[in-house]
Amino acid sequence: MSIFPDKTFESIKRAKSRYKLTQTHDWTDGEIDFLKENYFQISKADLVSGLGKHPQSIVKKINEFGLDSIDYKRDGYYSHNINSFESKEDLTVCYWAGFLVADGCNVNNKALKLSLSQKDIEHLYRFVKFINYDGQIVGNKKGNKIKKNGEYFRYCSVWVSNAKEMCSQLSKNFGFVPRKTHKLEFPLFDNLKQKLAFIAGYIDGDGYISLTKNKKYLFCGINGTEKFLDEIKNIFDELFLPKKGKRLANVSKEKGIYRYSIKGYRAYSLIKTINCMDLPLLKRKWDKINLLYL
Repeated sequence: MSIFPDKTFESIKRAKSRYKLTQTHDWTDGEIDFLKENYFQISKADLVSGLGKHPQSIVKKINEFGLDSIDYKRDGYYSHNINSFESKEDLTVCYWAGFLVADGCNVNNKALKLSLSQKDIEHLYRFVKFINYDGQIVGNKKGNKIKKNGEYFRYCSVWVSNAKEMCSQLSKNFGFVPRKTHKLEFPLFDNLKQKLAFIAGYIDGDGYISLTKNKKYLFCGINGTEKFLDEIKNIFDELFLPKKGKRLANVSKEKGIYRYSIKGYRAYSLIKTINCMDLPLLKRKWDKINLLYL
């Protein structure tokens, strides 16, 4: 909850008095406590107003304590299951690995960040539960407001710090590496179910499932590197053959971005198959099959 609920001059003044904040170049213990306790609770603009310091001074102190790259708490790091991605045998592990490869961020093999739209906050809670993370979700009430492509939208995010073991497992087993955009390769798996679980997670993170206006046909599309999508195409070409006389879809490139999509009967078969697997799917995507007008 924000310590400046009404964001009035008086509320900020009261907070300054409570923490004994002063406008000096040196940082007092009270100011440092204020920063640590409220960094994840209020906006940076409120931090500037509350502390009465230059934004660059605040950013420097944030970096000093690592507040912008770790999930800080007084007694140290928040805990998580460091072996969450040690094995590929569990399909749920493969699913979440695919989701992270699509939508997560490996921060220098030391920390993990996952940000989702506010409408998908329940999915973020599922991930937090899966890795037994006891930290907080930033923006878990109203969501943080950010600007993208000229529009504002709300998102929620989680930082998992001190996560060297987990990042190492994700990198080794699933190709989840820092700055993965141009390095992405499809991981090696032991069986087909593991591949499909991984792909399902990837679609939930960076893919789409849609219906035509008349609700007679389904589309499923994915973005990625050419090599990564070629492997997915090969899997789909073996499993979900088009009806007789129909051509197989190919990986395409538009404005520097590689895309692969299937539609109609093939998309229907894929979605039906994955819906029969016991995975923590993002229902708003996969349930669209129920809206299909057959």
